[in-house]
Amino acid sequence: MTAQDRLWQMDTFRRNANGELAEILGSSLVKHDRAQRVLQFRRTAERIYANLPAEDRARLDDYARGVNLFIAQHHDTLPPEFKLLLYRPRPWSGVDSVSIGLMLVQSLDTHWT
Repeated sequence: MTAQDRLWQMDTFRRNANGELAEILGSSLVKHDRAQRVLQFRRTAERIYANLPAEDRARLDDYARGVNLFIAQHHDTLPPEFKLLLYRPRPWSGVDSVSIGLMLVQSLDTHWT
């Protein structure tokens, strides 16, 4: 259900967390992407995911399977942003969900700067 209603937001959040926004939105975001890559959210998310209890990983994997099923079944009717920018979202993974969690912590932390 989340992918049905929020796939574009999910993909941009994933790209924001991992420093991949410039790939789809242009060179004005290269500085932002570099900063995000220095923080290594993706790498941290991979370590967190790998060390989660099996039942927690299974929940994240089940969620990812649902997202990927939606993408596969609706490849011709994805949100218009994907058509406008001429790309398709990559398959979702449990690590992607953890990356977004890390990004949300970053955005909510008032001491970040």
